[in-house]
Amino acid sequence: MAVLALDIGTSSARAVVFDGHGQRLGQEGQTRYQTVTTAQGGAQLSAPAVRDGLYQAIDQALESVDQSIDAVGTSCFWHSFLAMSRQGRARSMVYTWEDRSFRGSLSAMATALDREAYRQRTGCHLHPSYPLAKVAGWRLAGRPLEVAGSFSAYLVGQLFGEVAEGISMASASGLLNRHSRAWDGPAMAAAGIGPSAMPALGEGWMPFRLRPGLARRWPKLGQARWLFPIGDGAAASLSSQGRADTAVLSLGTSGALRRLTAEMPEQLPGPLFCYLLDQRRAVVGGALSGGGNALAWLHQVARLPEWETAATLLNRRPIGLGSVLLWPHLAGMRSPTWEWDASGAVLGLSLATQPVDLLGAVVEAVCLDFRTVFLALQSVLPARRVEASGGALAAVERWPQLLADALGAAVTVPEDPEGSAWGAARLAFERLGEATGRGSGRRRRYRPRAGGEAAFKRLEARRLAVEGQLGAIWTLLGKGD
Repeated sequence: MAVLALDIGTSSARAVVFDGHGQRLGQEGQTRYQTVTTAQGGAQLSAPAVRDGLYQAIDQALESVDQSIDAVGTSCFWHSFLAMSRQGRARSMVYTWEDRSFRGSLSAMATALDREAYRQRTGCHLHPSYPLAKVAGWRLAGRPLEVAGSFSAYLVGQLFGEVAEGISMASASGLLNRHSRAWDGPAMAAAGIGPSAMPALGEGWMPFRLRPGLARRWPKLGQARWLFPIGDGAAASLSSQGRADTAVLSLGTSGALRRLTAEMPEQLPGPLFCYLLDQRRAVVGGALSGGGNALAWLHQVARLPEWETAATLLNRRPIGLGSVLLWPHLAGMRSPTWEWDASGAVLGLSLATQPVDLLGAVVEAVCLDFRTVFLALQSVLPARRVEASGGALAAVERWPQLLADALGAAVTVPEDPEGSAWGAARLAFERLGEATGRGSGRRRRYRPRAGGEAAFKRLEARRLAVEGQLGAIWTLLGKGD
């Protein structure tokens, strides 16, 4: 059997054909597109541009295989919003999780909703990164809204002529009740919309057929069954070959630490979210807005030495050296505390501060944020080890070891992780009733070093001593918007 896996991110779209052993068939298709940013905090994509990029990636992948495709699985970026017509035409740009254009709507939302009851019911936080805030802001601005969808719902409409949303994608919108698997009435009312403005919900195989023009374009998909798209974080968690007691850590531009579970916690600790993979499995964890993006920003604006030189210096630096404390929330904050108006902050600068101190402070801050998420996750879904992947780990050789020290748990790093694409394919093979296996490949293993966790605990105590004052500062700065 052969499965086409689609992996739609906020910067590129991939298409890969797999067999049941996780081996690629033919060549991967990939295209890239650009996020449009604005001075007002906008971070948006053109829906037609992403769609066309995905179609081109599918063309490339299918061109290099000789056989027909049995099924298509899709991983798509979570937390997007766009206004659509009932026929599935885009009426706005796609607002990504990074977009903060409508964060002003959150004050009204907090008045209309019991924040904690809402969080426990939906598994989402009242936060600018979620589509709920964007829908509410759209309506407060008096803009017309026929259908409030995600890019995934738009794509389903473009492929099949029927606008619909999978429950995995819906679960990360802030508008779905995670227990009933239905759109959440109080959240919709607070956002100023009714059920008619929401797409139909589905799960598993889609009961649609490709539009005739696309069926002619892709004859190898003529008999393929299509799954409703699932969230990229769910796909990444499913792709992991780790054991049942393994958490999955992703560290690229941003970061996330998650567990896939069939036993969804009733009560969620403060740093965590809870989204869905399907009707029987949930994804519980935390998401960091700051990761490799903070390192890239610092390297650019501070005009640091060549990256290889800076990384070499960083690899030799003891944990917590110097007095610099840094909060890498350049794209706002999600976990640990989900502050609405959080921004980046650096304390302890002096004439003696060196570039490596700033780099080290970024890496240590990210490790400590992951530590907070990991400890919260341990309280509901204990894990003994962590499987980590992402481009930022490759950029800083020492980062996996520092993560192991901060978490107090073993960290493994696959040398060739497949990520969300294989997760989407694996779900399709499951639904087809095919047993799947993918060789674990070579892995690097890092164990906590003696004294490593203690050093991070001391650094954590220093940060906590001043962190309580930052909320007031962020609120003050936010009033200038």
